[in-house]
Amino acid sequence: MADDLGQQARINLRVETSDTGTTNALGAGTQVNVEQLIYYVSQGSTDLVADQLLAAGRAEQVEEHPMVVASGIVTVAQHIGRTLGPAGRRAAVRDAQGVRHEESTALGIVSVADTEDPRERIGALMMRELVQQVHQRAGDGSATAAVLAHHMVIEAIQVVAEGTHPAVVTRDLRAAGHRAAALLDTVVRPVQNANHIGALVRTATGRPEVGRLLGDAVGRVGWHGGLVAQETNTMEYELQYTSGITIDQGFHSPYFVTDHLSGTAVLDDAYVLVLDQYQPTIYDVLPLLEHVVPTGRPLLVVADALEEDFLNTLVVNKSREVFKSAAVRAPSQGRQQSELLADLALATGGHVVNRPELLQRADLTVLGQARLAVISETFTQLVGTGPDGKQLGKLVTQLQKKSQRAASEQERDWYGYRSAKLSTGAAVLRVGALSEADLAQRMAAANKGISVARGAARYGYVPGGGVTLLHTRATLLDTLSAAERAQSGWRVLLAALGQPAASLAENAGHRAEPEALESFARQGQCFDVLSGRAVPFEEAGILDCAQSVRTALTSAVETTARFLDLL
Repeated sequence: MADDLGQQARINLRVETSDTGTTNALGAGTQVNVEQLIYYVSQGSTDLVADQLLAAGRAEQVEEHPMVVASGIVTVAQHIGRTLGPAGRRAAVRDAQGVRHEESTALGIVSVADTEDPRERIGALMMRELVQQVHQRAGDGSATAAVLAHHMVIEAIQVVAEGTHPAVVTRDLRAAGHRAAALLDTVVRPVQNANHIGALVRTATGRPEVGRLLGDAVGRVGWHGGLVAQETNTMEYELQYTSGITIDQGFHSPYFVTDHLSGTAVLDDAYVLVLDQYQPTIYDVLPLLEHVVPTGRPLLVVADALEEDFLNTLVVNKSREVFKSAAVRAPSQGRQQSELLADLALATGGHVVNRPELLQRADLTVLGQARLAVISETFTQLVGTGPDGKQLGKLVTQLQKKSQRAASEQERDWYGYRSAKLSTGAAVLRVGALSEADLAQRMAAANKGISVARGAARYGYVPGGGVTLLHTRATLLDTLSAAERAQSGWRVLLAALGQPAASLAENAGHRAEPEALESFARQGQCFDVLSGRAVPFEEAGILDCAQSVRTALTSAVETTARFLDLL
């Protein structure tokens, strides 16, 4: 990038204004060395950016100019880029007080990274939101998203500097990102066995033991079973199988979240209230709450919809730490929803409440129980539900017989789905360590692996090592016309797609240009940064969850569009 910039002449950085049309953003008629300005931004050099603005005679814009905001994006992204891949390195990250922190993950970096400079802080906060968003949605891909956004922002600044209006770049970039995401979907493959899960988790976490155990867990509990991580006093990872059930829906409100890094709500030893086709008011629930609150145990409410006052009461009391609770949306709809809720009530040892009188005279016997509930934006896992094994087994047998006698494939799949939900149980990955710091890292790896395993089971997998993005770039170059490749959005996107693979190689001490890596991708291979050789990605087990790569790409596009709105 620096060589390309060095060949450019002095140009004006232009933006559209409502009164004067096209003027120089740094002062009308002022000649600015924009190629140096962009280079300083690409290096995250805030002071040098400010010097260039001062030299342009626009001291008042030093405080707010978006070029300085970009340096905050780049500074954080460069730290995160160091951590990418199996040979990722650590970063010494400075907080707002100037204290350095040693971090090895994207989440760790954005939780610490700050600056005294309010201009840079805007860019740093953009990266924080990007990383946390990708982590919560996909579990993996945060570092990839940061690298993509870094290079998209740099190229977008260059395009705007050449005279293209930022709104045009934003519009073209979003269209290009949508088309690239559609191309990515064409190379997705379904997960077929536990070996795929093990390889995906190993690639995402860099911990073969976690990959092996989660592969075994999926092989035991199946795609519909629960997977959770839990701290223990042991020194190693170990698997424990227990009763459990999953709900394919998440919380009603993000205010129920208890772990903001993972975006989940965790309830220990919870009561479970199952509501079907009934929206009680807070006054309807008070008699039951009078039984629950004295126990000190949290309450999980599963319902399709809740009265606003009831939901607000739960949120407020949780926020004030008066009474811990969470509310989860009911899965499916109509008759199927009622059947799934009945299954859930039986699996947790409770009863379905569908009439006011049942709730008003209810006591603790109407509630189900779960030793652990983990709730995210999209799904809920209940572990240690302790149901009536005889009744549950009887229902599973009935559902299996109905599946065999079903008149249509749709009915057969439905009964099979219900029986699988009830019979698979849950796997608990118990995590221990010698120190709190080591335990935190192990728990983070375990939760990341579980997110990847669940995402891959649902969305499939793609070639790892940055190959999928390289393949997408190669396909686009082959199919786009010369005029299309010159459009602002395609320029920004194509400049970034090869960078994650290049960063993987660079972190391992290899000098590999995106074009060279792209040639491997065209041959169905990826560059193994640990061995320094091109290998077939499937045989080498270098795989990525499709959801992670897609989320990283689309989120990076949106972060770049957000930055362009400042120009």
